[in-house]
Amino acid sequence: YCNSCHGSFALNSGGGGVSISGLPTSNYVPNQQYTFSLTINHGTADRRRWGFSIAAVNGSGNSVGSFSSTNANAAPNSTELSHNNAVSTGDANTYTYNNLRWTAPATANQAVTFYYVGNAGNAAGGSSGDYIYSGTSAIALPIT
Repeated sequence: YCNSCHGSFALNSGGGGVSISGLPTSNYVPNQQYTFSLTINHGTADRRRWGFSIAAVNGSGNSVGSFSSTNANAAPNSTELSHNNAVSTGDANTYTYNNLRWTAPATANQAVTFYYVGNAGNAAGGSSGDYIYSGTSAIALPIT
């Protein structure tokens, strides 16, 4: 959850959250590429640095599908997709990473859970004073 380094505050404690849009929620098409966005919100407009990471796993905890991005501020990090050098802004309470992509596996025979985190940082040059928000989203396959 990134809070082993950014551990000044309890997970999900800053009055904000992290959300995704554009990923499937009920089923996926094999080999289909889904373009999605990840938005980090914070309770007050005092954040200046933004980061994220997302993973897709099956019920056994194995990575499912693959991530890519045309966003210059995001790149695959092993089996996850993460920020490249967290984005800097002026004082704000939200930031959205767009043009993120997940390619579904070759067969639609397993449920997928997306685990994601967002970092609303204070840009003080270290990892203290940052808020970490986490979320999950699941694709449950239909029962046949």
